[in-house]
Amino acid sequence: MYPPSRMSAPTTLPMMGSEPPSGLDSDSMPSSSFQRSFKPKHPPQRTRRSKVCKAPRCVQVARIKGLCTQHHGRPLCSETNCSRVAKCGGKCIAHGVIKPCTIPGCKRGIQSHGKCRTHGGGTRCQVDGCSKGTISNGRCRGHGGGIRCHVAWCAKWAQKKGYCCSHYRVHDAPPLRHFVLYRHSVNILNE
Repeated sequence: MYPPSRMSAPTTLPMMGSEPPSGLDSDSMPSSSFQRSFKPKHPPQRTRRSKVCKAPRCVQVARIKGLCTQHHGRPLCSETNCSRVAKCGGKCIAHGVIKPCTIPGCKRGIQSHGKCRTHGGGTRCQVDGCSKGTISNGRCRGHGGGIRCHVAWCAKWAQKKGYCCSHYRVHDAPPLRHFVLYRHSVNILNE
């Protein structure tokens, strides 16, 4: 009545009662008490130590050819004992490629006029009286710069793939979610 188990080397355990399950007669059962197969739910996990990046003073996990994702395929800073990625001229930002802001205590890189974006560097919004930095078309976000959500009636800013966060969840969701949302909206309309 019961097919043989196809698991490799199962361990058989007797059931608590010696009676066969209801609906079965004792003649069709094996001569021994009713038994079932038992196999652990999860096989033992292998433990392995992660390799560390070969770049000096870097403790990130090595992913590609012994280097982490930050250092693989990118030149390193030419300064001794520096493991940062070189941006321009063979040096990282910290070692002189970008000059720091002229405001005392600020360590950000300059944008223009010797100042970082926070302290007035970079291009400013075209609208009179606005001191914010530009996003696009010479304007800050408050005055029409930047990209809006693709949904026609939505006035929010695009965050992911041209949609705001709310509409991104709806438009880039798996098909089942589309069905659930559509079904929910039909129920609301019918009420």
